[in-house]
Amino acid sequence: MKPSLIIALLMVVALVGVAIWHNNSRNTDGIDPILLQAVRGDKALAKRLLEHAKFKYPGKSDRWYREKIIYDLERDGAGGRGRATTYRMSSRETWQNIYLISAVIGLANSIVYSITRLFKG
Repeated sequence: MKPSLIIALLMVVALVGVAIWHNNSRNTDGIDPILLQAVRGDKALAKRLLEHAKFKYPGKSDRWYREKIIYDLERDGAGGRGRATTYRMSSRETWQNIYLISAVIGLANSIVYSITRLFKG
């Protein structure tokens, strides 16, 4: 087996591992992180607000419910963030994203190198 192919396979395994780790590191119980930030991390409150919104306005998209709840919280002065503020990632999420991007770039580089080596001889 060629070394470049081994490197490409290792990069694929690493990328899958990072993707699984990245998804598992967010223990939000299926609640949108932006909504969690708006309720200052109170998962029970976020679930209650989602259930109430889905009962009151059936048939809407998940994004619509999230935006409606955040809008209502901000309108009533209870929102955890103002209109001008955006969702902020924690330093851990930032480093995870940097690692994930570098893994993708490394994988792409290995694939291009392997394909180039196959066609050159």
